[in-house]
Amino acid sequence: MTPPIDIPQDSDHDGISDLFDDYPHDSDLAFNNYTFGPDAWGTLAFEDLWPDRGDYDFNDMIVDYNYNQITQIGNRVKKVEMNYKLRAIGARKANGFAVQTPFASSNIIALEASHPTLFEHESDGSTGVLRFFNSAFDLIPQQPDAFINTEISETHHLPVQFSVSFMLNSPINIVNIDPDPPYNPFIFVDRTRSHEIHLPGFQPTTRMNMELFNTGNDASTEGNWYKSTDNLPWAVNIPESWDYPIEKAQITQAYTKFKHWAQSSGASYPDWYKAISDFRNYDFIYQID
Repeated sequence: MTPPIDIPQDSDHDGISDLFDDYPHDSDLAFNNYTFGPDAWGTLAFEDLWPDRGDYDFNDMIVDYNYNQITQIGNRVKKVEMNYKLRAIGARKANGFAVQTPFASSNIIALEASHPTLFEHESDGSTGVLRFFNSAFDLIPQQPDAFINTEISETHHLPVQFSVSFMLNSPINIVNIDPDPPYNPFIFVDRTRSHEIHLPGFQPTTRMNMELFNTGNDASTEGNWYKSTDNLPWAVNIPESWDYPIEKAQITQAYTKFKHWAQSSGASYPDWYKAISDFRNYDFIYQID
């Protein structure tokens, strides 16, 4: 007598066994694909005085991020979850935060934002731009005589989380998503939507005031945006939750290899941000007990 065959259960009939399906009761979703892991975060750090060099302390806005691109069978992304923590505001200006996605605006559906009264889904030509807030002080109120979490002598404020999730009407193979998370994040200065500051090399949106380029210390060229005359950036993306500089301490004081890394376009000291001997000067780094 032939023994019975144990057929793996597939509750949602999506072709993925419940044993391997992260969403066994949702036929649209199957696998989590976290940027770093379910509980791991990267950091985006911005200097808000572009196109001028400014104090170069890279703490004008500190945002941690964690993305999850949820795929279905065939490695197609059907849902995107974008989670953030606003950790520090070392600025007096009311700066906003947004992300240009690699997805067509018309392909983004079922959008849910944690702070819907602050959030706006913009259309930037063919791609969707998600504007989370026009001022970081809408999440952490501005203090009369202090910055937010950049001065060790001042009160420490807990980070504030914000997020958005959405579905893709037409799923996209995950290998075809470009750029990878965190996509194209940027701040805009003092509620001025046309004054954008992006990661180095990332292009501005169509709402950008292009006349700001090649003024001050900016030496941007087509395809090589947001670089200074000495090849330094105004924003960094770090693949871990980063210990950022204190107020008015230049990033080059806090991180001794940063300038080498930046001026080599990332070829030298790619681990400049790590807690490695001689890479950090803790006198200039924000720390709490």
